[in-house]
Amino acid sequence: MALSSGITLVINTKNEEHNIRECILSAKPIVDEIVVVDMASTDKTREIAESLGAKVFPVEDYGYVEPARNFALQKPTKKWTLLLDGDERLTKKLHKIILKLVKEDKYDGFKFPFRNSFFGTWIRHSMWWPDYHIRLFKTGYLDWPKGVHKDQDFKGTLFELESIEDNAFVHNNIAHIKEMVEMVDHYSGVEKVFAAKKNPTAEDLVEYLDHEFQWRFLEHKGYMDGIHGFVLAKFMNFYRFLEFAKYWERNGYKKMYSSEELKEAVMSGYSIDKSKDEKIERLEYELNKIKGSKFYKAWQKYANTRDKILKRSQ
Repeated sequence: MALSSGITLVINTKNEEHNIRECILSAKPIVDEIVVVDMASTDKTREIAESLGAKVFPVEDYGYVEPARNFALQKPTKKWTLLLDGDERLTKKLHKIILKLVKEDKYDGFKFPFRNSFFGTWIRHSMWWPDYHIRLFKTGYLDWPKGVHKDQDFKGTLFELESIEDNAFVHNNIAHIKEMVEMVDHYSGVEKVFAAKKNPTAEDLVEYLDHEFQWRFLEHKGYMDGIHGFVLAKFMNFYRFLEFAKYWERNGYKKMYSSEELKEAVMSGYSIDKSKDEKIERLEYELNKIKGSKFYKAWQKYANTRDKILKRSQ
């Protein structure tokens, strides 16, 4: 560990035996203290953390990490808190940056960009970059709400680092489709975004379910991440669908809208530009353009000559 950096590393865990060693080692050179708050792991997470010098505090399994965050944030004894999850890593360049920031002591907290990797690829668009998070702050300045994916309350001055790779935490997010399916299934059961809507109409529902894909893939250029961006956007859209479906299940599968309301809401989301006849006319037009091209005429001449030669040789 670094000599008197004044930093406590805090990590919340749940069955992270495959990640915890690399996570701790990536930050250990610049911290004075390591705190791990473990949520009822059934693997060797605690033993590995303790072997690397961490103080391990067990807590109950809440089903998601947020309820355990504030408990963890009460444990540091140093001036600064550095927060990591098990699948997150610091780089050597970040070591220098973080030590410089705490030495200068100009701000109370810092927001870092995150380099999120899905299925082995750094996702540079799709709302996954720069994906800022508060990860370094003066101890006691951050309050973490218990709800899933809620914004944190910070009482001091914050500085946002430039969104370049050197400043980015490495987040090895999801490596396999199975993990993605499990994540979507799990968090869609505790998410409460749709449930918080007051008297949502059928149009509200359809827009909510369709918006995520368009927002990520088109508005935030997920298409520039190629097939990775497409698959991720589809998964996030499915996440919203599952969230609603589980909300509907919790409320007894009640009839929320009439058949006509749902039909009109769905139809309003479609943009039909051409009738069937218009599409056929368009295809015929494109075919005639091809037939009129120099390449097509040359190919046709070649084909006729070839056929004549073959016919003579028979």
